[in-house]
Amino acid sequence: MVDPIQIQRVLVNLFTNAVQAMPNGSVLRVDGKRVDHEVELRVVDTGSGIRAEDMARIFDPLVTTKTK
Repeated sequence: MVDPIQIQRVLVNLFTNAVQAMPNGSVLRVDGKRVDHEVELRVVDTGSGIRAEDMARIFDPLVTTKTK
């Protein structure tokens, strides 16, 4: 079971961050399918990715690599 408000918040944040991090011409693709009684989402983009030195912090709250 999932809280629809929470999952909406997660997805909006994920998509917003992905779009902001992608240079012009990049693509964000979201695919979904039902597997038994669950939903599987796959999110893929053609952006440059996350720098290796930032990977350890990606789930820390309020972390950003954005410049002003």
